Amino acid sequence: MSVDHAELHETKRDAVLRLLSDTQWHSHVELARIGGVRYGARVRELKRLGYQIETQDIEEGTDGRMYRLSTTIQGMPAEKRVKAFLLETDVHSLLAMTIPNSARKALEDALGSFLENKHKL
Repeated sequence: MSVDHAELHETKRDAVLRLLSDTQWHSHVELARIGGVRYGARVRELKRLGYQIETQDIEEGTDGRMYRLSTTIQGMPAEKRVKAFLLETDVHSLLAMTIPNSARKALEDALGSFLENKHKL
């Protein structure tokens, strides 16, 4: 019988969600402690999944923020976006409603990469 590691180990994103699920304000220090140094990425993932997370500065002149889950009811997930890097000249051409081959290639490559990784968050 194989072991399902996903059931044995809570993900950092799930840990952040568990912390925020009390709908109270939590500092960036708390989130970093349970979500790791990339806790901000976990917060963004949760937002993309439809969770409403509020942020506020801790106090003027200091670094860091406070985070709070507005509601435990998950909203609609955000649509995923395809990121493409285009040459400036290609952007001007696209805006003029012409598609240069270099822009078409860049968009095809970006879409291909997106489709390969779409199952990931």
